[in-house]
Amino acid sequence: MNLFLFILIQLMKKNNLLLLIFSCIAVVAFLNFVLQLVSIQFFSCKPESTRHPHIHLLRNSNEYKSHPIQKRKTANNIENIEDSPSARHNISLTAKDDFCASWDTNLDEWWTHHPEYFIKEQNISHQCFRRDITSEKARFMIEMYRIQHDLPCDNYISRFLWNSGWGADTGNLMVGLYQAYQEKRPFVVSFEYPEAWPFWHYASLKPLGSAPVCPSKDTECYFLKLNNCNIPAKAINAKKCIATEQCRTKGHWWDIPKPYDYWTYVYLTRSKQWMRKKVVDFIEHQKPNLPKGSKCTIMHVRRGDIILHKKISSTREYLPIAAYLERLPTERKSKGSNIIMMTDDQNAIDEAHEFFPDINWFHFDRKRFRGTEGGWENQLPTKNPAEEVTAILATLEVVQMCDAIVRQKSNLGEIMVKSMRSVHGTSFKEYYIMGYRYGRNQTRSSHESLAQELRKEREKRNP
Repeated sequence: MNLFLFILIQLMKKNNLLLLIFSCIAVVAFLNFVLQLVSIQFFSCKPESTRHPHIHLLRNSNEYKSHPIQKRKTANNIENIEDSPSARHNISLTAKDDFCASWDTNLDEWWTHHPEYFIKEQNISHQCFRRDITSEKARFMIEMYRIQHDLPCDNYISRFLWNSGWGADTGNLMVGLYQAYQEKRPFVVSFEYPEAWPFWHYASLKPLGSAPVCPSKDTECYFLKLNNCNIPAKAINAKKCIATEQCRTKGHWWDIPKPYDYWTYVYLTRSKQWMRKKVVDFIEHQKPNLPKGSKCTIMHVRRGDIILHKKISSTREYLPIAAYLERLPTERKSKGSNIIMMTDDQNAIDEAHEFFPDINWFHFDRKRFRGTEGGWENQLPTKNPAEEVTAILATLEVVQMCDAIVRQKSNLGEIMVKSMRSVHGTSFKEYYIMGYRYGRNQTRSSHESLAQELRKEREKRNP
């Protein structure tokens, strides 16, 4: 800088006007370059300011503490939000900021490219994010993003959307995404049968792909863009992909080491803003059907098509509610205990209220099939994919209210466990039902055995 000033003074002494002008331009360009470097270094959201000029920031401690959505301790958080010109004019965020924005501000593009931000709180009016660049989870997310968005796409690997249950479908993608993380390669979603089913049935209805949620009919209907490849799932030839080993078929999601398994799921399912808002509204609507603040237990009753598997070794029993309660300690099933039932079977809810009326039962008010009414791998009783996904994502948030779960084998149940453990840590309790109640070779007829057991119980009560 001193050198530039010296040159300017010498030029002024020599009255060389033309050189003086060019020198001034050079100085201005240099200063502008330096300022841009500083801006990139210290203002992580600066590039997005032009795309999101209306982000509403809570600008100081008093505003933060008095805002209706801020009902928490603010130590070490709000002090990071400075009353800076950029904040006052809603232009950008400093690199250390937590912030809140109204739902009118679409942050999908911004959040896609800022994996170091995590959802802090959401309600009917605002969405709040916190920044984390130091935790192991944050470093994992950042590295996952770099692999997915910065590496060349010609070396991608893929796994199929099976069009099965939520846990099975997302679990298979989790395996592929984690394999891609390990091998430092982009991961691309593909369809197992692209000619017959060029869609995901959680984004478009079987058998013909009707009622699509979005044109791609795949995970991008709901979740942030996974990579920078722009390779449609339906464009991948499944047979050729398997032959070249770009499409992986080996490995299971329970082989992923903890806690990377759940972190991979979280990265995979970072929801788009419209879906997050639907989940918030759904939970708000369901509040009268949920316990208020007291201790609670989740009971996950998986029925539906579990007795319809082609391989008998894959079938599971329809179990009575009594079987779940038998696994719980007395304090979690005594009179007045709070149990939130998550189930795909309306019969299970009716059974719980009929046989165990002294327990406070809670459950979402929504449409469900009864027993095997839906048939094989048809988990959408409303025939509205977006509504079904909303209920699933809301389930995975609401289960975090409770510190214990009783359940049978289920992929979705596994995700519930991971979600709850991420909140409650070592205080979380899982009560898992093992073995067979009616017999290993009776799983396909277990709905008949269940009906017979309930009939006998009714006869005892009403001789």
